[in-house]
Amino acid sequence: MFRFSSLPTVLALALATTSAHALPLVEVDIAPFVQGGVIKINSHDDAGGVLVDTSGNARVFLYDLRGEGDDSVPPFLFLDDPGINSEAIPAPGFTPGSNVGIQVLSSLKFWDGNGPVNFQEVTNGEAIELTVFGFGRNVATAALTDFDPFFIFDVDANGTFAHNHIESILQDESSALSGLYLIELRVVQGTRDNQSGLADGTIDPLVTPSHSLFVLYNMASGLDEDELQVLAEAVLASLDQGTGGPGNGAIPEPASALLLLAGMTALARRRRA
Repeated sequence: MFRFSSLPTVLALALATTSAHALPLVEVDIAPFVQGGVIKINSHDDAGGVLVDTSGNARVFLYDLRGEGDDSVPPFLFLDDPGINSEAIPAPGFTPGSNVGIQVLSSLKFWDGNGPVNFQEVTNGEAIELTVFGFGRNVATAALTDFDPFFIFDVDANGTFAHNHIESILQDESSALSGLYLIELRVVQGTRDNQSGLADGTIDPLVTPSHSLFVLYNMASGLDEDELQVLAEAVLASLDQGTGGPGNGAIPEPASALLLLAGMTALARRRRA
């Protein structure tokens, strides 16, 4: 499970780190739009009904599979996330009549939350299926070879598509370890092959797919949303450092997540006092 050591509290560093990435990264939807022929990504808070990251560069989305994935039918564990919400954008700009979907870019990876951010290939037989409308892809170990996009949304005459959520299905809950799982993917526009029955299709060469998105699933017990936010920020910080990204092995992030959590805890104690 996650171990947060009893490091000395460095509140100034914690607050500085928090201000750098104060936007929520936990339980928010992917909100794609097209700008200049490129798919950009904002994030949207369904509960509050507001866009929370309007930079067009949202990259990290964390969901609590252990805490929120309560629609369990053993051995499966279901989670109704991530959400894809173009309706949150006033004029998302997708091509009318086209299809939008996702393309998985990596096998399933895991980090136990200890030390530097370091996602590695899963080794315990874990697998997560991403599916909607019966169109699905299994994301498992390095044996994964199906990186074809699957187009699951129909773009209307206004250049948008209906807000929906992709179902994430952990195939065998007993195989999951306590920590964070990661899938790297991107949003694509194209044309679905309606004969395939699998939502396969062709990416539109005139619309550049989005940058990589890192979808994280928590499988550790007892973490609240603030603690999950700390972990998501640690992953985002590793991306900001330009050290390869979670999809490329070890990323040095020397204990800043631990320091941040210690600072948040100390601040909460002062407020209660």
